[in-house]
Amino acid sequence: MEEPERSTRRFQVSGVTVGGDTPVLVGSILYSGDRNVENPVEGAVKWKIVLREIERMLNLSRECGVPTMIDLNAETIGAMERYASKICENTSHIPVLVGGISKEIRDKGFITFREYGEEYRAIYNSFLAGRDDLEHINRLEVEYLVLMTYGALPKESVSKLEPDLIDRLFDAGVKGIMVDTGVMDIRNIRCAVDAALEIRERWNVPVGCCPYNGYSSVKWFRKLKAEERTSASLGLEAYVVMRGLDFLLFGPLYRYHHVLPFVSTIVALRSKGTSDRKHPYWIVR
Repeated sequence: MEEPERSTRRFQVSGVTVGGDTPVLVGSILYSGDRNVENPVEGAVKWKIVLREIERMLNLSRECGVPTMIDLNAETIGAMERYASKICENTSHIPVLVGGISKEIRDKGFITFREYGEEYRAIYNSFLAGRDDLEHINRLEVEYLVLMTYGALPKESVSKLEPDLIDRLFDAGVKGIMVDTGVMDIRNIRCAVDAALEIRERWNVPVGCCPYNGYSSVKWFRKLKAEERTSASLGLEAYVVMRGLDFLLFGPLYRYHHVLPFVSTIVALRSKGTSDRKHPYWIVR
């Protein structure tokens, strides 16, 4: 399966290139149901485990030649403030998608990164096409964001991006946009990928999605043994990588040790050659 030709508007955030030759992998932490969250309201977390997993993911990222980011979530404003502070104090450089179940929670996370002088690696996640306020992003002085769109058909996802929405975001001072075509269930994954490719062709911005959302919606997968579930989920992610999307949200961060080597191998096999010695083309040999 050949990667479609493209000339994506690339950008760098904290040293990670988005829209380059290798897809960026994003692992989620502290989401609803995360096994490392002891109290989601107060923000009590098993930080020793979480920080160890982040460090191990970063080490494997370097070994595999695949760039990574963190997707940080929270259920309350207070929890987000604690989470963002801890991440700022205990990690460096790795880009962070600052999310949450409400705009107020996302804002608190983004502002906390700024208070720590770490806004250079904070990516606002997310701006929902057709519903969120462009002026709000302008007031926060957001430089990097995830633009979210979705639909049952590719044309629905594309239509939610007003003809000039992306240009207006850039005019508002945004330097980098990642368009996430939302996956609602397993049948929606192909739609999300088709929409992403059309959006990239029309607006020249990096695109991606989270196929894990489709995996987690299938009851049959949950009946499988652990290693069988891993194979099933990697199959969905392989489809996204083979179609040539620019970033992949792969679900819980603890899955990194399965996903990174898998994606590195695909990227190496599909590469036509590069002078970058840190690229999987030179690593998987």
